[in-house]
This record gives sequence, structure tokens and C-alpha cells, in this order.
Amino acid sequence: RKDEIVAAAKADAEFKTMLANEEFEPMNVCGRPAKIGAQYNYPSLLTGSSCPEVSMDRPLLFIEPGGRYGRTGNNLVSFLHALQMARDTGSQLSTMNGWLTRVMKDMWMASNPEMNFEELFERSFCIKLFDIMPRMDDGWSDIKVVTGKELFFYTQQPDVPLSDYMTTQTFALRTLFLNYNDGSRNTRDMCSGVRSLFGAVDEQSLAADSLYTVIHIRHLEGEAGVKLLGYVAHTTGCDKSAALYMEPEYVKSVLGPLGMLSHPIVLIHDGENLEAIERLRNDPVTGPLVKLVPEGVGWLGGDIALAATASVFIGNPASTLSMLITKIRLSLGFAHNELFKAKDEEGNWKTVCGDHCVFDNTVMFSCA
Repeated sequence: RKDEIVAAAKADAEFKTMLANEEFEPMNVCGRPAKIGAQYNYPSLLTGSSCPEVSMDRPLLFIEPGGRYGRTGNNLVSFLHALQMARDTGSQLSTMNGWLTRVMKDMWMASNPEMNFEELFERSFCIKLFDIMPRMDDGWSDIKVVTGKELFFYTQQPDVPLSDYMTTQTFALRTLFLNYNDGSRNTRDMCSGVRSLFGAVDEQSLAADSLYTVIHIRHLEGEAGVKLLGYVAHTTGCDKSAALYMEPEYVKSVLGPLGMLSHPIVLIHDGENLEAIERLRNDPVTGPLVKLVPEGVGWLGGDIALAATASVFIGNPASTLSMLITKIRLSLGFAHNELFKAKDEEGNWKTVCGDHCVFDNTVMFSCA
């Protein structure tokens, strides 16, 4: 993949040069300025991104509405893979109201004052929402029905360049965060986590300038987590346990060189590894910096937005949610994504797999 990585880096440099020559207005997520423009025409980056009319003569890829697989992180990976499968096979993507629309509507595209969720979702991703399940008897030339599990384990065709796959995913994630739910129109506020810790979420608020780290503490059900991280360690060279236990020494070794040991450390978690939280709270260096989203405020959408816009993110590369958050951060232009770490010969922690690794299925398999 070396040639593809070089090509992707070149395209990224050209994009940044182009932005430097334009009047740049940063995209704003919960009062946090992203490193990409708000008004840039992202769909133009994706070849063939304009939505053609739905035709019965073209293959239909139908996402089974009852075929959810795993937690929300898995569900979002399944959606990203569905977009790629539709591109790879030249199919029209479709579904009905079900697991996918519930996950999407919970966090995105449901508080737009000018367009309802269904219309915005269809137009943004060229996906057809049916009221009843389409059948061959209705006149469709070909229908392929896929479940969330089949989509999760889908990998792009071997002849699809890594840069193309990255473009598909980053386009989708940027589109979602151009349309995150803000609490209006009976939606949950994705900015609730940022607001609870840093106040108002506008461009002049404390939230806009605050430096903070988010650590995703995810133990992955004990032994299963050890095994999963072992697989990732085999393909990337990262440490086999550091990201599972988040020991204070590990966290300090990552944040110290970045100058982040005098700024808040926000912990997001699923309640399965309270010991790791207590270790960080009891450490004399990290303890005074540790913050948790107040009880009653925290929820997954708020945690995702909080982590997606943090100055630094430390995650677990065996967790699909950590991988997803990192993809979102890269899509929004945020650096300092600390996942694939290992000690060098001198005992210092270093990154052993670059940002592209979260998209590369030869490294991360179905999680990519």
C-alpha cells in the first residue's frame, strides 16, 4: 500500500494548498472549529456523488432493516461499508426504516429546520428509503439483500485504491457532522458533553479555545478484549495491553510530550472498566485533570462529539468505536490520534502505525 499512501498524502497536500488560497471559514462542530472549511463542496470530491434517479434496470442493494449487528460503533461501520459496497458493485443503495435509520436519526440529520430526516438522508447519501420491501416481482432487475453483519465484514474490492476507500468514508463522516443533531425538533443534543464541561457551544465560547484530551476506556469484555487487541498488535506492532488498561504511566507518557498534562483529561467509557478510571483519578498527576461528563447528561452521541473535537484522543484500536472516532477526527482535520503505540528500545512510547491504518483493511480487517 506504500504507493497508495504516498498518493493520498499528495492529494491531501494539494487540498490544503487549495484551501490556503481561498477565504477559509472553518466548519464548526459544537463550537469547536474543525480544520476543514464549512462551505467547501465536499460532494465534488467524490466521483459520481450526485444522485441519479432510482431505476429498476440497475441493481438494488437493500439493507435488511431488522439485521442489526452489534453496538452503535459496529452499526456505523456497517453503514460505511454499505456505501463502499454500493460503489464497488454499481448498485443503488436502499433500505426501510429500521436499525440504520434509528442509529442515524438518533445523532444526525433530524434537527434540520428546512428538511425532514428522510429527505435529507436520501439526498445526502443517494440512498432510497422504501415504505415496503422491494421485490423482484415488482419489476426490479436485481435485488441483493444484505444484513448489518454481512456489511460489517465486507471489505472493498482488491482493485479499489486505499485513497478511494478513504474518500468514501471521510465524505460520509463529514456529511454527518455538517448535520449533527443540536437538541432542536425533539432530538438529543450531540453537544451536551462539550456544553456540560466547557459551557456554551458557540465560536466565542470557552469551548472554542479549550485544550483537552479525551480517553476512550473500553475493556471489551475482559479476555475477549485481550484477544482482539492481540490480533491488532500482530498486524500493527502496537502494544498488546496498554490501550486496554490505560495505566497512568501510559497516559502520561503520551500526553507529556504534547504539553497536555496541564489541561483537562475527559474520560468516556461504558462502565466496564471502573478500575482504570479510579487509577487515573488517584494518580497525583492525572487525578486533578480528570473529568467525567455529569450523570444524566452523558450519552453516546455526546461522547462521540466530545471525542471527535478534542485536542488529543487516546483510544483502543481493538474497539470499533475508538476506530470510528478516529476516522471522524481525521475527516474533520483533527490530529493527535493516539491508538497504535509501542515502546521503542529506550522505553519511550511511539506510534507504530500511521493515521491511514484505521482505513486499511489489510491492517484492521473488517473494522476498517
